[in-house]
Amino acid sequence: MNRLVRVGIIGLGFGARVHLPAFQSLPNVRVIAVADAGSGKADRVEVEHKGIRAFHDWRHMIANVESDAVSVATPPDVQQGIVCAALAAGKHVLSEKPFGTDVSAARAMLRAAQMSGRIHAIDFQFRMEPGIRGLKRQISLGKIGRVIRIDVTWLTAGRSDPALPFSWQNDAARGGGVLNNFGSHVIDYVEWISASRITTVNASARIIHAQRFDADGCEHTVTAEDSCDMTCALANGAIARVHFS
Repeated sequence: MNRLVRVGIIGLGFGARVHLPAFQSLPNVRVIAVADAGSGKADRVEVEHKGIRAFHDWRHMIANVESDAVSVATPPDVQQGIVCAALAAGKHVLSEKPFGTDVSAARAMLRAAQMSGRIHAIDFQFRMEPGIRGLKRQISLGKIGRVIRIDVTWLTAGRSDPALPFSWQNDAARGGGVLNNFGSHVIDYVEWISASRITTVNASARIIHAQRFDADGCEHTVTAEDSCDMTCALANGAIARVHFS
């Protein structure tokens, strides 16, 4: 049997809804600590789940908990400090996407991971989907011929619903927008399925709902796109046409 892996989770929005139950479903993984920014979510997790310690500052969690790995489920604008600190403390790191707010931040985190020698990964879970894995297998075995075009349409109520409250996902400066949130997944699995890198991109993005109210009723101007169309050329000659909103 594999040895027990002890995990701490930082960020308890998506982290509490998805990361926590996913880790708890694995027999050789134990979540031993969670951290938030004082929202009260960490305290609720501690009460509801025996053996999990709550922290209101991720720095204290990294410094005081003997975890093997840290799962970072925070908005992208605060990831870099957390990821680099966890790696410096000798932790393996799983990070949510979007991975930082820009290329510079992403490269800094990658360099820190490479220098640390720790296992590091971004949560591109669609590679694990049976349908996508099956499609890649069929392509790699040559059973459906040469791929010359890929079409992806991904429509959700996540960003186009005007009733949803304003959050970091509507703020471009914090790494929001469907290109970062949805497009990063699509780009990853298109390249993975086709075994070819995207070489050029033409894209058109727009904001459908220009104003949103936050949970406290304050109105905000939306600066991150909630709809995007892309045409991507791949190195193997294929074309990918993608729409997500």
